[in-house]
Amino acid sequence: MEFTASGIPENPTESLAKCLILALKGIENQCEWNLEPDKYIFGFKINGAEYNLSIYKSDGQMDKELISEWTGGFDSIILPIYRGLKKHTSKEFDQADWDEIDKRTLEKLNDVVVKRKIKTA
Repeated sequence: MEFTASGIPENPTESLAKCLILALKGIENQCEWNLEPDKYIFGFKINGAEYNLSIYKSDGQMDKELISEWTGGFDSIILPIYRGLKKHTSKEFDQADWDEIDKRTLEKLNDVVVKRKIKTA
């Protein structure tokens, strides 16, 4: 008999949604996507009206490798990720391999995005 259990501690798309909420509130943060055997780290830094998104790959050790990094405003950094998460939650998206984002988290994300859009309009 053989049994393999996943050690993924939390829903990765939920974590990314929570990171966006914090970034939109001006709080630097990061989340991890544990895609065994590697882990990807999404880090958000805020400098005034600009956001910096860094994505690192880690093999679980102390070292991490920068995969990609972008700096830009709300429209170029936050909105594309937000739209991807929204598309992920649509009925058209096949969610067989993905966990859904908690509705309360999605509502909070929608609220902060709408407030940010109104603020910049």
